[in-house]
This record gives sequence, C-alpha cells and structure tokens, in this order.
Amino acid sequence: MRELEGAIHSLAHIRRVTNRPIDMNLAREALGDLLRHSLRMLQLADVDHAVCAALRLTSGALQTKQRSWAVSHPRMIAMFLARKHTSAAYSEIGKHFGGRNHSTVVASEKKIRQWIQSDAELAVGDRKLPVRQVIELAERELLK
Repeated sequence: MRELEGAIHSLAHIRRVTNRPIDMNLAREALGDLLRHSLRMLQLADVDHAVCAALRLTSGALQTKQRSWAVSHPRMIAMFLARKHTSAAYSEIGKHFGGRNHSTVVASEKKIRQWIQSDAELAVGDRKLPVRQVIELAERELLK
C-alpha cells in the first residue's frame, strides 16, 4: 500500500514540476524507479533483444562498433531503456552496448529525452516513426 501511495505522490510531483498533463509517458517517467525494482528484474540482454525485435534488427547489431544512424540511434534508445528498466550502472550499460563508456550512455539518455520532448522521428528502415512510438514498441517487447 505504501508503494502505491508513494507512486501517486511521485506522479503528482513530476506533474507539478514539469507542468505536463498526466499521461502514460509521464507515468512511466515518474514511476521508472518503481518499475525498475518490480518483481521481474530485467537484464541488459532483455532490453537489447526487445529493441532488436521491435526494430527488426539482427541480434548483436546494437553491440557493434558501427556508428551509422541505422544502428546508433536504436542503440541510444536501448541505452535509455536500459537505464529505465534495469538496475545496471552507466558503465555496465556502456560495456554491454559495444564497449562504450559511461559518458556515452549519459549523453544517449539525455538525447533521447530531448527527442521525446520535441516529438522527433526516427528513421526505421524505409519509414519514419515517432521516438515515443519506437520506445513503446520496445517496451511492449520487454513485457512479452
């Protein structure tokens, strides 16, 4: 009961501070820690697999040294989701996704938040999808 009450207070606080209406994205943002510590502990490999499945990338694509946007942008989304849904440290996330350092993960997380706020689109194959939609697709894969 206390966890639910704390989650509601967190959601109300974030709404007041950001002056945004309460919606699914705000709830996910506000309750990220609660989700991160839920019963089912997600691993970095789970996030990796979910992003690859959602974007139809080959397994291991996000761990390559490739810097093309076709791989780097999905990798940034995976890093963002890894911070949101796992208890992994920045350095662990960077190591998993191609041996990057913690500052790369921090920069990726910041960039994805900017893209979400600006309703940016991500080129996925021959189509463009809003970043929020790509994140939702990957999160659905995580819940499977």
